[in-house]
Amino acid sequence: MNRLPSWATSLTGVAALLAIWAVLAVTVFSGKGSGVPTPWAVLEQLKTDGWSFYQPLIAATLGEALRGYVIGNGLALLFAALVLLVPWVERLVVQLAVTSYCLPLVAIGGLTPLALQGSALYSPLAIVIIGGLTFFPALALGPIVEHLAMTAGTLFSSN
Repeated sequence: MNRLPSWATSLTGVAALLAIWAVLAVTVFSGKGSGVPTPWAVLEQLKTDGWSFYQPLIAATLGEALRGYVIGNGLALLFAALVLLVPWVERLVVQLAVTSYCLPLVAIGGLTPLALQGSALYSPLAIVIIGGLTFFPALALGPIVEHLAMTAGTLFSSN
């Protein structure tokens, strides 16, 4: 059985999504003020607005996402190092990690600007979202790194 190349299946999926979007935009969501434009209307608006409109917005979003990524990973690595150096705090750190992973961002999103006093609303929210998405996965690597460090001696021994 011959399979299609991965680029062909990806292209087929994108084309199917665009077709579904276009059909829904002109049928189900065709009412005035429905808020769902067709794909070609979106492309036309992008062309009309131009790069000068979107460039500062994209730069601000990427800057805040990078800041949140660095903060989230920095905190995770700090806590992972703390667990490696002071093993008895592992229970507390794991509880913090599970809580931060399970706590819905919607629950803390409204309180975050009040707590962080950001210059704009999106800034603290972006930091929390990206930081939260990177904090738990990076923190979860701590026990894995510890295990690898403990077994490194037996993996590379010459016996």
